[in-house]
Amino acid sequence: MKTLKNKINSKKGFTLVELLVVIAIIAILSVTAYVALSGQTGKARDSRRQQDLSSIQTAVELYFVNNNSEYPKTLDDLKENEMREIPTDPSTGEVYIYATEAPYKTYQLGATLEGEEGDYEAYVIGNSDTNLIEGVDTLVGQCGDDLDPVEDGSKNCVPMKVWND
Repeated sequence: MKTLKNKINSKKGFTLVELLVVIAIIAILSVTAYVALSGQTGKARDSRRQQDLSSIQTAVELYFVNNNSEYPKTLDDLKENEMREIPTDPSTGEVYIYATEAPYKTYQLGATLEGEEGDYEAYVIGNSDTNLIEGVDTLVGQCGDDLDPVEDGSKNCVPMKVWND
């Protein structure tokens, strides 16, 4: 009878040590998940930028076919028939860089990819053999006083100010 009374009177629960072990395990799993997923948002924005430029490129080519073999002077010209809304950069909301020059037979589109942390890279597409997009400093001193035209993959000068770090 005494053992039955002890079982009835004893309260079941977790000890402090058991609770601390569970909390430690949860903390380790949280830190591991955070580290594994931390760079994925930048990669997702980069993918979106590349898809946006591909969509704009399709609209620009369609404009070329429909408008006497001339590319649009600005991206706003696409709003009439080819695109209802021009996509913008997912980080800043700015319109992507577009450059063309008379007689409007060549063009370039550009965006800045985030890449690795602190490492920005130009993404340029188009049909021009020459560089139409001029570089813009994102961080003071990277490009010097003379801004060179942007080449695809260049790391010193990028097509637009995206981050104000």
